[in-house]
Amino acid sequence: QFCQKMNLVNIVDVIMDDNVSGTMFLRFQPIIERIKRGEIEVIVFKDASRLGRNLRESLNFVALLEEYGVEILFESEEYDEDFFPLKAWFNEQRAKEDSKKIRRVIRHKMESGELVVKPVYGYTKAEDTLLPHPQHSEVVKKIFKMTLDGLGTNQIAAELNRLGLPTPSQASGTKRQAAVWNRQHIWRIINNDTYIGTMTYHKRTNVSYKNKKLIYLQPDEWIVKENHHPAIISKEEFSQVQEMVRHAVRTRPNKKRNRPFTGLLQCGRCGSSLVLRMKANRSDAYICGKNNREGAVKDHIRPEY
Repeated sequence: QFCQKMNLVNIVDVIMDDNVSGTMFLRFQPIIERIKRGEIEVIVFKDASRLGRNLRESLNFVALLEEYGVEILFESEEYDEDFFPLKAWFNEQRAKEDSKKIRRVIRHKMESGELVVKPVYGYTKAEDTLLPHPQHSEVVKKIFKMTLDGLGTNQIAAELNRLGLPTPSQASGTKRQAAVWNRQHIWRIINNDTYIGTMTYHKRTNVSYKNKKLIYLQPDEWIVKENHHPAIISKEEFSQVQEMVRHAVRTRPNKKRNRPFTGLLQCGRCGSSLVLRMKANRSDAYICGKNNREGAVKDHIRPEY
C-alpha cells in the first residue's frame, strides 16, 4: 500500500527479516549484490530501526546506497540524511539496553536452576528439569563403560555404528543430522558433567550485543548447579574417565611433521581424503579420513588394487 501511494509500481522483491537482530548486517549481503548489479533504485524500510541498530554498519550501508544512487524511504517516518546518524545512534543504544535486560533475565534463570538449554543426548526435558531417556541413556552408559574398558573414541564410534544406533542429532530430530557416530560425538559425551547430574551454565558468551562471536569464560565465571537432575553416570565413574582422558592428552605425541601429501591422497576404496595419523611408538601413516572419523567398515569386501 505504501509503494502504491508513492507510485512505486515495479516492486523488485519483498525481503522479510523477522526474528533477525537489527545489529546483524549480513542479512543485507544479497541486497548489496543486487544493488551493485544495478537492479535496485529505491529501498523501502518499515522504519530506521529496521535498517539497522548498529551505528557504524548503518552509516556504511547508507554510504553504499548513496554511492550507487539508491534512494532510501521509511514507511513510518521521513528519511533525513542529516538527522539519520543521530537516529541510528539511538537505535543502537536501544539494542544495547535490550541485550542487557535479556542477559540479566537469562542469568537469573540460570542461577535459580531453571532449564534454559536443550537436553543433551541421553536426556529428555520434563517441565523444568532433565530426565534420563529410556533408550539413549543406556547408550551413554555403554560409551562410558567402553571407555573404562580401554577402547578409544574411534573404536567406540565404530562399535555404535556397527550396532546401527542413531546419532545424537538423529535422536533429537534436528534439521542437520550426522549420518554416523564419530570420535567428536564420543569425546563430547565423556567430557560432559551433565551426566553426573550437574548443570553448568555460562561457559561461553558473545563478545558483545553487536559481535556474536563466542568466547570461552574462565571456570570461576561459570554457573554450576550440582544435583540439578538425575545422574546417568556415577561421579566415581566419571572421575575415572576424566583421569584416563587427562592421561591420554599428556601422553599424546607432540610431533611436528611436514605434510607434503595433504589434499593429494585419496582412499582407493571410498574416495575420502587420507589423513596423517601420528601415534606414540608407531610409525606415522596415512589412513582413510572416513575411517578415522567413523571407524573401520565391518565387512569383508575388499577391492582389488
